[in-house]
Amino acid sequence: MHRIAPWVILGVFLIYLAAAAFPPGRTPDGFRIAEFGSLPVVINGGVQPIDSVARAGLLRIRGTATVPAGRTRPWQLWTSARPLEASEWLLELLTKPDAADARRLFPIHEPALIAALHVSAATDGSLVYYTYAELRPGLQVLAQQAVRITAIDAARRAPWEAECLTLRNAVVIYDRFKNSLQPNSSLQMEARGNPIAYDFAAQIAQYQRDLRADVAAVRAAKEGRLQDRDPARAQRMDTFARPFLVVSRAALFSIVPVPGQARARDRWQNTGESVAASLRAGQLSPAVSMLAGMSSAFARGNASAFNDQVAQYQQWLTERGLTPALRWGRDELFFTTFQPFARALTIYFVAVLLLGASRMSGLRVLSRAAASLIVVGFLVHTAGLLLRMMLGGRSPVTNVYEGIRVIGWAAVLIAGVAELRWRKGVGATAAAVAGLLTLSLAQSLAPSGPAELIRLGQQTSFWLAAAATAIVAAFCVPRASGPSRPSDQAVSRRVAGKAIESAA
Repeated sequence: MHRIAPWVILGVFLIYLAAAAFPPGRTPDGFRIAEFGSLPVVINGGVQPIDSVARAGLLRIRGTATVPAGRTRPWQLWTSARPLEASEWLLELLTKPDAADARRLFPIHEPALIAALHVSAATDGSLVYYTYAELRPGLQVLAQQAVRITAIDAARRAPWEAECLTLRNAVVIYDRFKNSLQPNSSLQMEARGNPIAYDFAAQIAQYQRDLRADVAAVRAAKEGRLQDRDPARAQRMDTFARPFLVVSRAALFSIVPVPGQARARDRWQNTGESVAASLRAGQLSPAVSMLAGMSSAFARGNASAFNDQVAQYQQWLTERGLTPALRWGRDELFFTTFQPFARALTIYFVAVLLLGASRMSGLRVLSRAAASLIVVGFLVHTAGLLLRMMLGGRSPVTNVYEGIRVIGWAAVLIAGVAELRWRKGVGATAAAVAGLLTLSLAQSLAPSGPAELIRLGQQTSFWLAAAATAIVAAFCVPRASGPSRPSDQAVSRRVAGKAIESAA
């Protein structure tokens, strides 16, 4: 076993990386959420995939990159149900706001703030995530308190007042996301607490028929042909378009490309602006119809219709010369999903454990396995730097944490070259430790680094790889030196137990 152990461990982690690089294309219920997440939108004057926008918003609202399915505490690293990834959470918020409002998103731990908002506090006083539905009765109080606290110097604010401002900002972001595609807040107010029933696709289809009929009536009037304008039609158009004024002001991102503006990133429109423009131009962008089709299909749970609408929209963007934006969105989605720096960090971590086990047991087979993992970690580390440069179109050193990643990469390279030259084992140890420490520091400083590392730690694939490595190491220990004395067997069992305990 000890002869093939390095290859087995290497194969296990190659499978681990392959599973991360090629995740399932569909959710268990058949929706191609990843394809939706790769669609380009414009926010703050730059093109980003929907997934990146959703991930950044979720981090600002909840502080995590996923949404657990049930009620969890910060120390709970997994749940029995599948958590929602950022893209799926945003899609649910855009299309099924009642369901999204029942998700636990807003962290509060200050008793004074909990009392002011009249929500139930946790019995143990720990951090609890509240739903938007639970906070809704106290939102007016939250807004009033935020106005008052803003006038207070930051150094003089009480802890609950600082948390009040943070919560208020999170609620504003949530509301703006909710109204970035369709007027969900208006629909919920009209429903008066009942579940909303809004078929966006059907509403758009009726609006387009009315718009074409209205344009025809106006054209006929200009040509001197008498034609009565239907007052019911005008009323329907006004009833449909008026709520989209909220969307035009509140939407956080623009998702509708303006015709002829494929290269003008700041000329995209949100759906509210597109509906308003259609009243003047007499026609609505086909993109709005396809987005409405996605909304209605997802709300109804129709996976095939949703997937078809996403594919049609991608084809439409390609025909409009937006292939670079689509390709960039897919690459960005791959980077944020694969998380090369966090995965390289975990590989360096396992390599350090193997080197420690090798030093305690005297087994060179474990050090060879560690060396192979260091090479894999370095390659993933390198790929991360190259992808970051390609996506950003700039040098990989523009801030502190990116600089630390580059320093760590150089340190691993130098230590690896030294190990190849002298083969004393010191270089391999220095490489693994340098990679682990520098990437750990960089992840702690990156805006979403800690959350991404926690998300990676929740994945079963990593723990399966670590457990497989520990088992292989345990099998190698008692067979390293042939027949062993009882005392040697006891030492071997202790070393194997430590390796398994460290990996677990």
